Amino acid sequence: MNKGKLIVVGGLLFAVALVTIAASSSDLVSSLRSHKDSVNKILSLADSRDTQGALMLLDSLHAAVIKTRASLRGWSFEGQTNMLTDPFTLPKGVYRVHFTTEGIAGIVEVFTISGRDQHIYLFNLLAIEGLPKSASTLYKSTGERILVQVSNVTAPYEVVFEQLK
Repeated sequence: MNKGKLIVVGGLLFAVALVTIAASSSDLVSSLRSHKDSVNKILSLADSRDTQGALMLLDSLHAAVIKTRASLRGWSFEGQTNMLTDPFTLPKGVYRVHFTTEGIAGIVEVFTISGRDQHIYLFNLLAIEGLPKSASTLYKSTGERILVQVSNVTAPYEVVFEQLK
């Protein structure tokens, strides 16, 4: 087995371990449950040189891991009406923030509440019918306590903070 396959297998085994550990947590792992057999499928696709199929399944697994990791850390928020989160500390670092809605609009803002007061618009999404209703942006956290406010929504939505390293 070459080095590239070992890295992929190692990452996939970690994902399987995460599924096993988190399986006892109710809805947090629902997106991972559909990937129960993904590692074997990815290996089979890679062995048969179906690069596109393997990459598509890896992307799907990666998205499920991001969502579950954010949920377990308290960095994921869902709802269907306007919401202001409780204050929480987002560790210092750079984050990709994902916003998805079933509706056609949504505003996501971050308010810092420690040190310097700051207000940042992350999203002001207005989708056209038939087009994707999701967006991502970067957010640099200084480690301060923040609140996330979601407004102008009329349908289910999700906000997920993904820590980049």
